[in-house]
Amino acid sequence: HPAHQGNDHHLKRTAGEREYDQTKERIKEIESLGKPSTLYNIQRMIEEKEDFSETFMTGFVDLDHYLKLRPGNVMILAGRPSIGKSSFGLSILGYLAQSIPIGLISFEMSLRAIGERLSSMYSIDYLNRINSNFIAVSPSAFNLYEVRKALSEIVDKREGKVVMIDYLQLMQGTGKYESRRIEVTKLSRGIRELAREFNIAIILVSSISREIGTEDSRPTM
Repeated sequence: HPAHQGNDHHLKRTAGEREYDQTKERIKEIESLGKPSTLYNIQRMIEEKEDFSETFMTGFVDLDHYLKLRPGNVMILAGRPSIGKSSFGLSILGYLAQSIPIGLISFEMSLRAIGERLSSMYSIDYLNRINSNFIAVSPSAFNLYEVRKALSEIVDKREGKVVMIDYLQLMQGTGKYESRRIEVTKLSRGIRELAREFNIAIILVSSISREIGTEDSRPTM
């Protein structure tokens, strides 16, 4: 196209050869963002026979029928306040700890409280069997930075495979946000990124409004 050729010539004339080449490469990178790279990734994974079979069983048969808890994934365990989300999550961790190292990052419960909760759920003999695989951390602050430090302790040093974070609404962002909803969205996105970075399965406990789940209201996205 004549106009395009004129602009191209003008850009080359006003910029140095090196800057011109860098500009063209940058344009190619931007254009490539719109290409269907996902198709290439799927084809590559099939060709390389990536292992999709690693799935962690929760111990709840009906749940495992629908749920695929895998490395790099985040499962949101959501419910109204005080209906047993933490206890349910601990039940999953307690089952998993029979065979793999797991972790619990909790800001709501102290390590002592976590121990008391586990003691009320399991026998001493069972707790002794899973003791080496159960790692609990209660950070002094509850933000993505501290969660990442805790994950490094659990995963890099103890080879944890599944970690539960209790719970999302207690976490704080490090910047200023227009609303708490935007802040929580950024935090949940950050946790997904951590799951991929450490290649672990994360169970993220989240509270929802007390109004959700009543007769005239159903949970929504």
